[in-house]
Amino acid sequence: MYVQVGQDKAEIQSRPLASAIPAADANAKSDVKRIEVAAGETVSHNGKVFLCTARELLVIDTECRIDWRFVLPGKVDNGEQLLGAVGFHDGKVYLASRNEPKGGAAEKTGHVYMLDVATGRQTGFDIVRGGFGDQPKFSSRAGVIYAISATGVIRYNAVEQRQSWTTKPTSTEPHPAADVDYLFATLANGFGAVHESRETVLLGSSKATAPATPFGTARAHGLLAPTRNAANECSLVLFKYSGLADRSQVWRLPVKDAITTAPVIHGDSVYFVSGTAVYRVNAATGGVCWKQTVSLNANESLTDLVLVDGELRASGGGVLVRIADRVDPQPRQIFNFSPGLFGTK
Repeated sequence: MYVQVGQDKAEIQSRPLASAIPAADANAKSDVKRIEVAAGETVSHNGKVFLCTARELLVIDTECRIDWRFVLPGKVDNGEQLLGAVGFHDGKVYLASRNEPKGGAAEKTGHVYMLDVATGRQTGFDIVRGGFGDQPKFSSRAGVIYAISATGVIRYNAVEQRQSWTTKPTSTEPHPAADVDYLFATLANGFGAVHESRETVLLGSSKATAPATPFGTARAHGLLAPTRNAANECSLVLFKYSGLADRSQVWRLPVKDAITTAPVIHGDSVYFVSGTAVYRVNAATGGVCWKQTVSLNANESLTDLVLVDGELRASGGGVLVRIADRVDPQPRQIFNFSPGLFGTK
């Protein structure tokens, strides 16, 4: 857990958990492991925290020990600054940086560092001409990284180490979600996608309240989209498509409050958080399997949801909630679009 304790200081905390739920947590250890770090941007991957400061990446394990670190090469004042750990794929972590040499005469560039996720050994490096734009946000999937800024969208293929395409300025609100061929986001007129033909496809007039979850096979795709329309009605919508031109809505589930986490797909179920309620729904029909309300303080919200060791863990803003559910660790994968798989609602 990342906790900012001051303007330039933060802590990574590892809180011990009970061995099982629904057994009470009475046997859980009360000690909390801590490590003081500089404030920065964090992402979690495979039980480790990746913390990026201006020129350094720290990888911290569950014992709050520094597993490995990476420091940008060159002098401290050489104009290069890390933007974050922007993707994970095939045993690698990808770091993006901006390089703005002093004097303004040299071209601004972006750098991509490829590091072994287990050891930190550098395995590759690439230069992106023109950089990633001003104050970019990143979203990635399967080695494809999108950089979104006021100057447009850049699609970068980290596996092939090349920039695939760029767009002109595109209005994309928060909560972008990457698929291999599309970037889903709230556009100027509603929720839609940016794709390689450098055009946008509108999927609806609603706006996204959290990142969508793309999934599927090489021949058919699906998208779980948390949305809110002009009437302030919130829903989770499942789209199915082989190409965005022939998409169809499979089901739509209205909920009381805005969905604040990217939906999590596991087996034949979809999990998500709406306000203070955690839902499990049937992936084929959108029918509610169960709904669990969580007690939160007025200033708390849940913004991240993951499935770990057979239990759901929802977190956000210094709060961690564990929710029990009987989960098959090796579920039958239903998202293969076989005949009769999806119902309608």
